[in-house]
Formats: sequence, structure tokens, C-alpha cells
Amino acid sequence: MYTDGEALAGPRSGPDPSDQKGTDPVNERGPLTATTALRKRLAPCEPDDLAAAARETRRQLWRASGPSGFDDLLPWPTLTPLVTADALCGGTVRAMRRDRDLPLEMLTRAAGRNGERILVPEALQQACRQGLSLVVNAIDADVPAIAAMNAMLERHLRCDVLTNAYASYEQEGAFSAHYDSHDVLILQIHGRKRWWCHGQVDPFPVRTRVFSSPASLPASEWEGVLEPGDVLFVPRGDVHHAAAFEGEASVHLTVTLLPPQGIDLLCWIGRRAQRGELARRSITAGADAAELEEWTSAYRQMLHQTADELDLSEFLADADRARAPVRPLNPGFAQAPKPTTVVQPSLRRRIPIPTGTGDIPLQIGPTTVKLGEPERAVLATLVECDSLSVSGLSEALAGVEVAEAVAALARKSLVFLFDAPSSR
Repeated sequence: MYTDGEALAGPRSGPDPSDQKGTDPVNERGPLTATTALRKRLAPCEPDDLAAAARETRRQLWRASGPSGFDDLLPWPTLTPLVTADALCGGTVRAMRRDRDLPLEMLTRAAGRNGERILVPEALQQACRQGLSLVVNAIDADVPAIAAMNAMLERHLRCDVLTNAYASYEQEGAFSAHYDSHDVLILQIHGRKRWWCHGQVDPFPVRTRVFSSPASLPASEWEGVLEPGDVLFVPRGDVHHAAAFEGEASVHLTVTLLPPQGIDLLCWIGRRAQRGELARRSITAGADAAELEEWTSAYRQMLHQTADELDLSEFLADADRARAPVRPLNPGFAQAPKPTTVVQPSLRRRIPIPTGTGDIPLQIGPTTVKLGEPERAVLATLVECDSLSVSGLSEALAGVEVAEAVAALARKSLVFLFDAPSSR
């Protein structure tokens, strides 16, 4: 029997960001100090414990001590409308059983002369009763609450985050036993699901591996049932599989964590090296031995100098500035935010927010936006705290027209807005 939080035995390419001066919440607070908002959002999982488990590549389980706190992330009425014929045909939603996609012809029918298809609800529901699972890829693109959670995690862990949803209706799962090439945080939303973990076959895999035959599976290291509100961290390379209970519907989120790897560092070094002439020169195919030796010596010297000057903090800061924000839509809602409206930043990283008077451009990944002083004050406070109500922002920023600044940030898609009852 495992107790809460007990360990279970066993950047990307982009434009070169410009330097921006201003408040730097990363340096002021430290990148791995969790905010109250993030701790509430992930509870019972402690964000700093999660970061430690990821660093140590060890499995960890957190048990909910009371009612699930994840119900608002993906209520059934939010999930069901995402399953459409267009989503199935486009691959956003997959209907799966034992590693195989069910033929679309079994779930949809032709409508009209232009190749359009429509969903056949009776066929889908019958397939679910027979063991079909539904996989909603990148569900954060459709559900703002999940997108806001992902952005919080990115600001804390300084890694790319994306989320898929899995709905199972019988004992069979969508996938056979496998390991992933990335870390996974599993949030159990509805129902129960049994999990088996068999340990790390490869601690640093670059691609997923499926174990189709039970005979090829390593011995099981851990088996347990996730209830609503439970959280399980599975490091990359750890073989795992899951099954719902007969007659019970189960929904869980898999939050993919993609921290920068050594290969990303090398790519960053390569992009920076292109500023110098030597890295841009062609290595002539017809060069003789003496010329090749001369080139070899020059490149060795360049690599030695690069290694001596290497600064991982600079690499991570550049990755932070290059990460594009989420761009939430806030039509109508942003016109007059209420005092109880909950505001969360859409920035995926804690980048410095410029100080000063007047409108100042802020570069966020490939996007540059001009922000006035009140907008920058609100955004900097939100990046620091992760989540505040409009009234909470007003208390923190005396003298600032907070409601107007929040509305302006919402129109520029730099914040999420939530009604208070649906936020944590």
C-alpha cells in the first residue's frame, strides 16, 4: 500500500529572442518554487516533488485525500462535444482498441456528394460498450482550463507541456504495454483505472516502444488503481499499461512533459555559432589532406572556445523567451470583467516584463505586442502569482485601473478569464 507522494520503486527551434530588461520573476523567486495557485491546481501532487521525481527519473504516486479537485478540468459535457466526425476524420480524436484505430466507416456515414461524413452515435456507443477507447489529442487546444494548467506547469518546470485525454468504457485499453520517450503526469478525472508499471527498460529513449506480447514484458514493479483525483508520474522509458473496470467509464489526462535535452542545447549552440564566419563557411569537398587538417584545427578551436563560454542559464533563458504564448479567445467576456473573474496569464514562461512609462513592445516568442504601463503591471503580477481574481489584482496593484488592463490583455489574448465557480 502506497501513501500519498510515495515514490514507486523501480527547448525547441525558434527565432533568436531579443534582450528585454525588466522585472525577472525567475531570478527573483527561483524557477522551482511553486505558487499557491499551481499547488491548488495539481493537488494532491506537490509541484516541487514532481520536479524532483522528474530530475531523478523515478515513478511517484499521489493519492487524493478527499473529493477530486479535477472535475472542472474536463466535465463530461465538455468532453462529449469534442467527439465529432470531423475530429475523427482529422485525427484529433482517435477511436482505438488494442493499438488499432477503428475504421471510420464503422462510426460515421457519408452525407452529401462532397465526401463529408457524419457521426453515427449508436455505432459509437455500441463500440464503446465493446471495449473501444476514445483518445482526444492535444485537448488543451479545445479546453481553456487545461491550457491554463499547462501554461502554469510550463512556467514552473521550464519545459514544453501538452495534454491528451483518454476515455475508456470497458476493461480493454487503447494501447498495449509500452514506454514513452517523454515523462508523463497522469491525472485521473472520472471513474477508476488499474495501472501496471514494469520499470525502465531504457532511461533515455528517443521513441516509443510497444510490447505487444506479454512474454516480452519485464516483470511488474508496481500495480495500483487510480481513483478520481489521484495523480501518477511515469518517467520516460518506464513500461506501463492500463485498463478500466468492466462496466465503468474512466477518463484520465496524460500531461506530457518535454524538458530541453542535450540535443536542443547543441542546436542552440549551432544557431549561435552561425553569427561567426567560420560556422557559415563551406567545407570544400575537394580539399587535400593539409587543407582538411587546417579546417579541423580551426573547428576544434571554435568548439573549445564554445565549451569554455557555455552558460546553461543563458540557454534556458533564450528558450523561455522563444516559447510562444497560448492565444486564448475571450470574445465578449473581456468587455467588463467582474471583480470575481479569475485571471491567469497565457505566457508559457516567466519572461522578464519591461518596466517604464508609455507603451513598450514585449516580445513573446515570435509575437511582439505593445503594452501600456497598467497592462504590464497586471501581467507581471499574474506571472508571479499564476492566478488572481480581478479584485485580488486590485488589492495588489493600488492605483492601477485593473479592470481596464485585464480587458486590454484579454483582447490581446495574453490572459485566460474564468468564472470564479469553475476555477480553483
